[in-house]
Amino acid sequence: MGSVGTGSKNRVFRTRSDPNRSLGRRLKMTVKEIVRKVSADYHIGEDELLKSSIREFLFKRKYEIEKDIIDIFGQYKVNDLKELEEIVVSEKEHPVWEDLITVENLYEKLSEIKSDIGALS
Repeated sequence: MGSVGTGSKNRVFRTRSDPNRSLGRRLKMTVKEIVRKVSADYHIGEDELLKSSIREFLFKRKYEIEKDIIDIFGQYKVNDLKELEEIVVSEKEHPVWEDLITVENLYEKLSEIKSDIGALS
């Protein structure tokens, strides 16, 4: 909130960006009410809004997983899972094994996410 000085009295006014004016009200809304409102405000069907939101969430998660995989590959200077497996076989060090398992799990999750994205199309 901002204030305007008028002598010893200050009047309080709410600006357009005042969180109590819009966000505060929305926080008390249910998810269904928010979907209904956003759908109406942006002239998009509720189902399409939900599909679009879920799709964006999945794409963001897919990006994060791919980044995690690339980070691990970069740590060992490899380009793919096969090259990482070769390091595990040759070095047999514990941290490499853990990273291999992590990458395998990330690939599994990535596959699930790609499947979910495909189901939304």
